[in-house]
Amino acid sequence: MGANFFEVESSCENLEEAFQEEVNEALSHYGNGGYTGTIAEKESYIQLSDKVMWADEAETLANKLLEENNEQISDKWGPAGALPICHPTKRVSVEIEGSSSTDWESELARVKKDKGAVGFGSMLVGLFGGADSEKIIKKYYIEVPREEAGEISTEILNLNIHGEAHGHKLKNVVSQAVAEKYSKKKNVIVLKSKVVHQEPRVKVLATSGSKRSTRYVVRADNGLNKVLGSFKTLPEAKAYARELAKSPPLYGGPLSLIVEGVVSGMDEEPLFTATQVILNTKTRVEVTIVKGRKPAPERDGWYFFGWASD
Repeated sequence: MGANFFEVESSCENLEEAFQEEVNEALSHYGNGGYTGTIAEKESYIQLSDKVMWADEAETLANKLLEENNEQISDKWGPAGALPICHPTKRVSVEIEGSSSTDWESELARVKKDKGAVGFGSMLVGLFGGADSEKIIKKYYIEVPREEAGEISTEILNLNIHGEAHGHKLKNVVSQAVAEKYSKKKNVIVLKSKVVHQEPRVKVLATSGSKRSTRYVVRADNGLNKVLGSFKTLPEAKAYARELAKSPPLYGGPLSLIVEGVVSGMDEEPLFTATQVILNTKTRVEVTIVKGRKPAPERDGWYFFGWASD
């Protein structure tokens, strides 16, 4: 039995209700047989901070606590960690007035653009007036950015990494480069970074074997590719093939024999080796940052995390 890291967010403001809601959802999805590696394995929670933080700040803190093996949440049989969070968007209601001929999709897109909500979801929650009415009012919930969350943007970071770049090495180099560029910038927070392109520059090292030998083989040219003899010299192989050709027919038909020379390295040394060497790897990293962020204004949910048995 092992342990799996889990993390879930709830938009429920009450902590106890949020926890039970996430546990029940995990149970309905993964079953109640145990060892799911999810929050379904948790019977309790522990609130680790009273300070409301942005959702990505909660994730960063959770990773830090896990790396430190914090005793409050390190036990897979123990409580889940809980942090109060605020999301960078908030739900607001808008009303759109129209008629039976209104293009509601276009009107909703216009309102969302005016509110700065382009790219966020929406939900119809009310309809006033029948389909044939001259005046129809539709009420929607839309997600709009919080002013306090700052301005989110994406930048490209070009790196030239010495040698190969993959796995842990790539992750460490990218993390260090991102930290060096943004850690000293005031009021700039890195939300995430990901590698979007890599272009390795290679050279080939070619070496030839120092010694080689040739063996001459006699085989039947009948589709079976059966080797009938192997000799150090070509005359020996030819003589053997002639003697075999005088014998009664083999394999039910006239015999056709061929002699081939097989060249190989001495002492299992290869005849030729071509090795690819990666000199450097041009790497393009997409970095998502937020500028001008202020402290989280209010709690609108909870972030649960920890280890669970699987």
